[in-house]
Amino acid sequence: MTEMMQMLLRQHRDPALQTAYSDCFILLTKHFYDQEQNEIREFLGFTFRELLTKFLGGRFAATSGLKLKLF
Repeated sequence: MTEMMQMLLRQHRDPALQTAYSDCFILLTKHFYDQEQNEIREFLGFTFRELLTKFLGGRFAATSGLKLKLF
């Protein structure tokens, strides 16, 4: 998850690549959340809080995969 989050935040020139990273991140999130383990759910909550903080603070590349529709 951490590696996918890093790839999501990187700058990409290809819009299809941005979408692919975003879709993979969402798919992994759903997979791990469905395992119903509290530790994993807490980690996912922490991860999304960090992403949202970066998104709202504007601390990401404009061409990264981090878009409003991810949230």
